Amino acid sequence: FDRALTDRFDLANLRTDVAADLSAANESADFARDLPTSVLPHMTALARQHGLTLCFVRVQRRPSGTTPPPQPPRLRRYVADLKAWLEANGALFHDDWGDPELPESIYADGDHVRDRRAYTDVFRRRLDPLFR
Repeated sequence: FDRALTDRFDLANLRTDVAADLSAANESADFARDLPTSVLPHMTALARQHGLTLCFVRVQRRPSGTTPPPQPPRLRRYVADLKAWLEANGALFHDDWGDPELPESIYADGDHVRDRRAYTDVFRRRLDPLFR
């Protein structure tokens, strides 16, 4: 039973979007092309209508030691376009990629952190300036 549960809830079985993290899939990423079918404009408009500020955080995928996961050029461009668009539309954006306080040793399995409290401390320090 335990083995069946472990196999069933393995990261590979849970994540249908793993391809989104692969270099080949990132080659098709195009923020401007995808924006018209995105919920982002609706989310930012609704937040603006209610006087709220949204904050988007791109969490870092599991690094290798202290080396952050690779980012193909198109993914870097996509994230830059996303950040620019969000900020131009009144939202905040923080990217955990490459944060030296988020080495592989803080991860438990897959992209899940081992010690939530330690991650929360880093998260708070990184995001606190955005809300001042």
